[in-house]
Amino acid sequence: MSTVQQLDYPETLILEPGSSVEARFIRLERGHTRDGEARAIAILALDGAERSLWLHERALRNKVRELKPETGELLRIAKGGEKRLSEATGYYYWPFKVEAPDRPAETIGWDDECFATGEDEPEVPASDVPADTAGLPVDADVSKEAETDDLPF
Repeated sequence: MSTVQQLDYPETLILEPGSSVEARFIRLERGHTRDGEARAIAILALDGAERSLWLHERALRNKVRELKPETGELLRIAKGGEKRLSEATGYYYWPFKVEAPDRPAETIGWDDECFATGEDEPEVPASDVPADTAGLPVDADVSKEAETDDLPF
């Protein structure tokens, strides 16, 4: 028989489908489920009290990991209103959105790849509309009606 160490965690914050919350990130902790499995917990400050946000769902866990919040940083966490089907796995999951609204927007410098000269890039046509063999856009109307319209020029 295995013994599981029972620890006290702050009150659990449960996000209902379609709900969102803003709270300050305090720290990450390792928690243990009733079955003894280790799980990541985000400890948040909400209304002056610590709350545990168990990161059971892979989507939520990945969003928090991707954001890498700093201690004291304001987080906005939203849970989707209904489950979605993953085309990759065939499983349903809860979609989550995790943001740090006080973070400054990402900026770029003058040497960023967005300002590349394009000398090494293949030539791209000026238009994204495909042309037929006559050089006209595929959807161009070349009927007699189009030629007889009263155009101001």
